[in-house]
Amino acid sequence: MAAFNRVNKIKRILAWLMYLRKRKNLNKKHRTKLLNSKSCTDARNKYALPFMNVILMAINSPRTREISMHPRSLTWFDMVDRDFYDELWYVNFRVTRETFNFLLNKVRHDLLHKNTVMRLAITAKRRLALMLYYLASTAEYKTIANLFGVSRSFVCVCIREACCAITKRLSKVITFPRRQDLQQIIDGYEQKWGFPMCAGAIDGTHIPIIAPTESHVEYVNRKGFHSIVMQACVDCNYLFRDVVVGWPGSVHDARVLSNSAIYKQGNEGKLFTTDLTKEINGEEIPP
Repeated sequence: MAAFNRVNKIKRILAWLMYLRKRKNLNKKHRTKLLNSKSCTDARNKYALPFMNVILMAINSPRTREISMHPRSLTWFDMVDRDFYDELWYVNFRVTRETFNFLLNKVRHDLLHKNTVMRLAITAKRRLALMLYYLASTAEYKTIANLFGVSRSFVCVCIREACCAITKRLSKVITFPRRQDLQQIIDGYEQKWGFPMCAGAIDGTHIPIIAPTESHVEYVNRKGFHSIVMQACVDCNYLFRDVVVGWPGSVHDARVLSNSAIYKQGNEGKLFTTDLTKEINGEEIPP
């Protein structure tokens, strides 16, 4: 019995020693694994950091932008300007070459633009011709853009710009007759139609428009279509001397006249500055 107990005690001691040895081996493997893991992390960091730096440098470095431009032909207007005879020029632009050059000299400064790094600026002559062609033909923006070698958006901008330039210079061109000019017009009316002391003929007309999105009812005239009112005064040679345009089509001609500058000047006695009269049937008749 004593021998059996001694054998069991020895087995327990050996088992305990085996457990301690196994635990020691496990701890050693765990420490080795931790060391290997740290070395791998350091190795990854060693190669990852330069790689990240390269990526950041590529992102932050200045880039050369590429801009494409659709090629357009400028041939049509060059041919028109060079080859069209006067009658054909008038058919396309509704003004003579002489009148065109006169307008160009008046608005050239307002239509000049600087060249850019992308393209050369459209000349003032081409801009004015584009606007006149649109007013003369009312062609689509796409058609005009193809003819003049520009974009459709540029057609819209150019028309507005050229019209504003002409309006800006309008007061120096369309003026009511004064002094000697007034006398020549009065003589012209009397010689052509036997109407004495007449300085001009005034009337109104309706210019058809596309119905606006807001307040379109106000633009419907008595004839039933959308329009704006133009009041014009012309001399004996059919030249415009005063123009008022922009009132909605529903507004009566009398209201347009009563709100015009020519009407107010007439009421204040400032329309004709000279004491020009003619005796007719014993009465001194002013213009």
